[in-house]
Amino acid sequence: MSRKKKIILHNVYMHHAAKGTLLAVPCMVLFAFLYYLFLGDNFKLGFVMIFTGLCSGTIVFIIKKSSKDILIWFSEQYMFIEIDGKQQKYLKNDISGFYSYDYQTQTTLLKKSLIKIKFKFKNGKIIYLNDSEYRNKYDDEKGRILNNLIQTAQSELGFKKIKSIGMSNMYWYSKPK
Repeated sequence: MSRKKKIILHNVYMHHAAKGTLLAVPCMVLFAFLYYLFLGDNFKLGFVMIFTGLCSGTIVFIIKKSSKDILIWFSEQYMFIEIDGKQQKYLKNDISGFYSYDYQTQTTLLKKSLIKIKFKFKNGKIIYLNDSEYRNKYDDEKGRILNNLIQTAQSELGFKKIKSIGMSNMYWYSKPK
């Protein structure tokens, strides 16, 4: 594989999933305040459902707007991640490992095309790559791209699939000890 081959991932939310929860709390407070402002303490299930839908839609909208298309590629010594034309480089030797779904599995029930990768560095830094489009249906093209990314990362970083994380088809990839 060429060292200059760039892998493109679309709609990547580069924050921990808990940040989405931190975003949800103020949004729910805002919509609860608006509900109380317009309707008082008069509870009507229909209006509660409308405001809950608006709140959920706002959260999804904000997460989608904050997601980016990224490029990942490797050189002899570095892993590069480009976001909005800004290139970040990381020494390969500084990466201690990464968590990811097993995108190489052939088991139909375990196949995933959701982006969920977490690079961990020796200095404690973490890079999150999460999908902002949650879909249960397996996307063949996206699955091939993710499989290619994991295979490339494994060969470039010298990592192997070490251990499974629970029963979620997540694995820790690192150098064997």
